[in-house]
Amino acid sequence: TDTCTGSCNSANGQCTFIRNECNDNNACTTDTCTGSGNCAFTPITCEDNNPCTDNKCHSTSGCYFPPKSCDDGNACTIDACTPGSGVCTNTPCSCDDNNACTRDFCDPAIGCKHDDNVCDDNNSCNIDIC
Repeated sequence: TDTCTGSCNSANGQCTFIRNECNDNNACTTDTCTGSGNCAFTPITCEDNNPCTDNKCHSTSGCYFPPKSCDDGNACTIDACTPGSGVCTNTPCSCDDNNACTRDFCDPAIGCKHDDNVCDDNNSCNIDIC
């Protein structure tokens, strides 16, 4: 008899075939019935061969590949993953707004800032404009 699909009644010699349902309801496993009649739940490999994604598996929906996070927590960098190698880069950003009347700088917590330059010559007879 095949322990996965049936059994034989020794009294009358009749075979009964009932499929042993090996299903753990987990999309991240391959479900099989072993020769001994036991279920085996083998984890699947989720691999998209893209070093800029994380290979993950959700028990309901299966494999998924969210973008790899290269966030360094610094708003003054442009964070990216290098295709092919998967190496994260954190390139300093330029905050230059091409306005000579502002002081451009970057605050790591919030990013680029453009403060107005003070154009006061301390002469009240002049209208100070930048």
